[in-house]
Amino acid sequence: MAAEWFSLSRSEVIKRIRSNIGFHKQMVETLRSLPDKTGGFIADRDWKLGSKKPWVIKLNPKNYEYITKKSNYWSTAGGKYTDGNKLYTVSWPNSPNPIQIRWRKSGKIAASKAATKEQELGSAFIFRRVLNDDAKWKNVEELQSDPKTYPELVKIWGGEVDDDWLHSYLAQSRVMFEEFQPHKFKEYNRDGGFMNFISGLVKKKFNISKKDTWNPADIWIIKESPSILQQEIKSSMEGPGQTIHELNTILRTKYKNRELIGISLKKTGKIAHYEEVNMDGIIIDTKDYNYPCSPKDFSSSFDIKPTTGSFVQDVRLNVNAPKESKDFSFQIKANSPEKIGGGNLKFEATMKGAGSARLGKAPVAILEDILHKMPSYKGGEKGFTNNYKDSMYPATADAFNKVSSTWKNKIQHLLGEGMKSDIRDENKIIENIALSYTSDADKKGTNTRCKLMGLQFFYCLSYLNNSDLREFVTDMVFISQKKASQKADKFGPFGKVY
Repeated sequence: MAAEWFSLSRSEVIKRIRSNIGFHKQMVETLRSLPDKTGGFIADRDWKLGSKKPWVIKLNPKNYEYITKKSNYWSTAGGKYTDGNKLYTVSWPNSPNPIQIRWRKSGKIAASKAATKEQELGSAFIFRRVLNDDAKWKNVEELQSDPKTYPELVKIWGGEVDDDWLHSYLAQSRVMFEEFQPHKFKEYNRDGGFMNFISGLVKKKFNISKKDTWNPADIWIIKESPSILQQEIKSSMEGPGQTIHELNTILRTKYKNRELIGISLKKTGKIAHYEEVNMDGIIIDTKDYNYPCSPKDFSSSFDIKPTTGSFVQDVRLNVNAPKESKDFSFQIKANSPEKIGGGNLKFEATMKGAGSARLGKAPVAILEDILHKMPSYKGGEKGFTNNYKDSMYPATADAFNKVSSTWKNKIQHLLGEGMKSDIRDENKIIENIALSYTSDADKKGTNTRCKLMGLQFFYCLSYLNNSDLREFVTDMVFISQKKASQKADKFGPFGKVY
């Protein structure tokens, strides 16, 4: 389901529904009656009259209270509350389908910024301009003044393009020009088309339900007819004996021949880099090629923030790669930070010294499988599972207090092994963990349980022997970037802009 794009002001809302006289009259009256008339109201841009989906309108708490409790129509129309009473969905009678309004209570009333889809479609358009039209710009100002470029970016974004993304697009354009000129291409595909084809193929043929866990390409650049290319790949994969490695070999050849190029995109700074991944067919063995690591590379903050009554939920693992003159940092936090009642972790890598480029998330199922197979891995209280519902991770302060001595011992152990922390007193840390459960920022256990899950992950790693720890964190670095290694050798070939 597409995300809402909030940008419609009061006057724009009225214009949107002018053709429906009754509904228009009701909304005019509603807007005139709202107690906060200087702000506190913004609506989804992409909703249209006749749509069967609800029109989502954000309100600040003051206006939300009026709509749900005091307004002449909306508060008495039998609406339904959801999401802890933060959403109020109510119908306006209309033929043939009632108009659904979903009022949303929000502390932040601001126009939406471009999401990943708009950002990546902007990159695809920039690539087309550079490679097909030989467009080049000396600086951001020149890009903005280009009548064939900037107006189209504004259409894609649904509004003005952020300065930092303009710098990123300019940097991307330069690195793509250097890498692929003088080639010209027919298709720059992000949605549908080849993306749907290749995602469906690996799901049906190789049981890979999420394409990005195999190949993180966000855009496919195609030289000639996409339909002919799809048929060629489909034919080569027919029959019972083919493997994902054979598909990777086909894609590798297509890439080298500049017939099909998968590009993984990361937001860049003013300078972009380009790297070919899994293009040589060499599979690294992390037993022999690995990076140093110890619990001194673990870090966690436990300081309670006065503004939230909680601490930050993430923990961090830093990995130095001296053979490559690179430093990697893993932020380990909830995969869905806004989820209520708990959530599993994601392991996302950033490379320092490259504009702090995000390198990608390590597929958790692969990561857990590798960890559990390490020779020195210990299960039970010294093991790790990425399941917030596991009894190891208490859901409430009362449940935590019953096992606080166990967690105190674990934290003592980690601090003794060298884990970095803003608080060194384990009694204070335990006190803050219990306090964090009572904060609104905790989201009924999500924040604090994620912290405990991250600590348990560190506790587990601290019991691996040195060679296994080195090998495992190196595997983390490789699989987060979707680089093939002997334990995870199925990743496909792609180019990476970062």
